[in-house]
Amino acid sequence: MRSKKISVLRLFTGVCSIIYIWTNYVVAENTNQ
Repeated sequence: MRSKKISVLRLFTGVCSIIYIWTNYVVAENTNQ
């Protein structure tokens, strides 16, 4: 049960980091235009 919670936390952290990087990329693209 505890290991499952850790894996969910890792998945959540990974998704958040991907969204963060993707948002920065989109903002940079819009700024260049």
